[in-house]
Amino acid sequence: MSPAIFYIPNNKHPAEANMTKRNLLLAEMIVNEGLGKVAAGRAASDEEVLLFHTPEYVEALKTGYPDSLASSGQHWHETIYDDMKNITGSMLDAIDEALMNMVSGSLAGGGHHATPDSGGALSVLNHAAIGVMYAKRKVGRVFMLDLDLHFSNGTTIGLADVQDVFLFDYHGQAYNFSRPNIPHLFRKLSGSPSGMFYLKMLKSELPRAIDQFQPDLCIYLSGMDVYKGSHNARLFLSEKDIESREEFVFNQFAERKIPVAYTHGGGYFSEETAARLYRHTAKAAANARIKGTLLRGAKGRC
Repeated sequence: MSPAIFYIPNNKHPAEANMTKRNLLLAEMIVNEGLGKVAAGRAASDEEVLLFHTPEYVEALKTGYPDSLASSGQHWHETIYDDMKNITGSMLDAIDEALMNMVSGSLAGGGHHATPDSGGALSVLNHAAIGVMYAKRKVGRVFMLDLDLHFSNGTTIGLADVQDVFLFDYHGQAYNFSRPNIPHLFRKLSGSPSGMFYLKMLKSELPRAIDQFQPDLCIYLSGMDVYKGSHNARLFLSEKDIESREEFVFNQFAERKIPVAYTHGGGYFSEETAARLYRHTAKAAANARIKGTLLRGAKGRC
């Protein structure tokens, strides 16, 4: 069986230095521990970005004008659009790989606060939502699972009327909260719930949602800002809770032979801590790939 493949964008701008460092540390862990291979992701095309974002916003990112739009996600610089296309391309590569071999991941951010016509809260392009629209050209039904601390407002606004998409979002803080016109399950977990409470609810609701929707693919945004060591924590999950969450999520899809392409959400702490936490996602993904591939093969032999 070939190893799991994880994609990493080739971004070198100083504004991305901290994110690049954590991604490189994580890539090193993946290779050294034998969890899989790390490959350079491609750059998304303009046409792929435009599956979700508007031409006006894309033009602003290319030119820097008007600045109020070009800098709506992050301060504009000359390579910002190319950098974001590299991150998006890694997400699209992970989708293609997952559809062939059950599981893959993009070692970069998901951008879930970016709406079709603007950026927001450090999100420039919505890589996860572009991924949903890209996947919709290849499969029938897409399950968008977002377990970042913050509500996926950009994703929800942009996909509000896209058919055959299910939005599942557990969050502890919401900006511009809205409800789409498509199947969804949103939970705001306030009051600093324990990891036990969080996992019990997830173990009850996620399998039911998957079975009711019957997706052909899951795109998973795995946020680590739920970690109790994060400076803006609202949910206070321990590292063990996060490890359990990742194992459960990937196993649910593997057991149903549903491919998963994942990317990273928030994580506001040192690069070393972020890489260590995201290692749990990579490990769970690698293990689920083995299980899902074996189950898919067994089905084919029946």
